[in-house]
Amino acid sequence: MAEKEKHSGTLPTGDSRLLARFSLALALLIPALIAAHPLANNDLPMHLAVGNWIFENGQVPKSDPFSATGHGGPWVAHEWLAATLFKSVESLGHPNFLIALAVLLSASLGGLLEMIQRSFGVPAFWRLLLLVPVWLAVGRRLMVRPHLLALNLVLLVWWLTRLGRQSPRCLWVLIPVMTLWANLHGSFLLGIAYIIGDLCIFSQGHALPQKQRFMVAGGSVLATLINPHGAALYLFPFQLALDPIFTAGVFEWLPPWTAPGFMTTPAAISGIGLFSLAVLGSALQGWGSETTGLHRLLKRPGFALSLLAAVTATLLASRQLRHLALASLLWA
Repeated sequence: MAEKEKHSGTLPTGDSRLLARFSLALALLIPALIAAHPLANNDLPMHLAVGNWIFENGQVPKSDPFSATGHGGPWVAHEWLAATLFKSVESLGHPNFLIALAVLLSASLGGLLEMIQRSFGVPAFWRLLLLVPVWLAVGRRLMVRPHLLALNLVLLVWWLTRLGRQSPRCLWVLIPVMTLWANLHGSFLLGIAYIIGDLCIFSQGHALPQKQRFMVAGGSVLATLINPHGAALYLFPFQLALDPIFTAGVFEWLPPWTAPGFMTTPAAISGIGLFSLAVLGSALQGWGSETTGLHRLLKRPGFALSLLAAVTATLLASRQLRHLALASLLWA
C-alpha cells in the first residue's frame, strides 16, 4: 500500500496561517543572515577567472589555460555555468552584488526546506526549533561558490518529487532541472541517483503511471549529457574524490578526526548535536513499543540509504558532517 502523502498545498496539523508565515519568514531570514558576510573564500577568484575566459573566448575550456605545471593539459570545467553567472554578477560593478547573490540563494534554500518539511507534515514548533541548529551546521558553506547553486537544486529536486505526488505533471520539470545541474556542479550524479530511487524503486505515493515515471527518470539521465564535456563529466567527480593529493591536502576533505580544529567548530558541534538528538528521539519513540527507530528506518529504504550514504561520506571527509546532520533528521 502506498504511504499516505500530505497535500503540498495544506498546512501541517496545528499550524495557523500566522504561525506558518512566521515560520517561513524565519526560514528565509536565518540562512540569508548567515550568508551576509564579506567575500573571503579562496575559490571565488578562480571561478571569476574561468567565467572571464569563457566570455573572452566564446567557449568552455577543454584544456587548462591557467596553471603553470598543468598548462594545456586536459581539464573538465565542470562548474563553467556557475563561473559565467558569478562573472556576470561581478561585472555589474560592485562586489556587494556577489554577496547579494549568496544571500538570495541562501534564502531560497531556507524556503525550499520549509516547503519540504511542510509536505511531510512537520509542525511549525519543530520547524522553528530546528532552524538555528540546522543552519549552524551548514555554517560558512553559505558562500559564493557553485555548491550553493547545487544545494538549491538538491532541495528543488526533492521538492519536485514531493509536489509530483499530488501534481504528476510537475515531475517533467526534473528533466530541464537536471540539464541545468549538470552544467553548474559535479554533484548532479546525486540528483540522478535520487530521481531513479524515488521514481523507479521507492515510488510509494506517486500517481504517475510507472511507464511515465521511467520516462521522466530516463529523460533526466539523458538531459545531463547536454554539457560541453559529454559522458566524460560522469567520471570527473570520482576522479576528483579519489585523487590522493587533493584528499590529503585540502582541509575540508580530511576525515573529521584528522582535520585540525574541525571538531570544535560550530558546524561540527551543531552537526553532532543534531545527529545525537535524532538517535535519542528515535530511541524514545520506540521505547515500550515493538516499532523501534531502526525498524521504521528499514521500512523506508530511501531514507535508510540517504543516512548510510551520509555516514560513509562523513567518515571520508569532514565537510560531509553537515549532510549527516540533515539526513539524520529524516530518521527522527
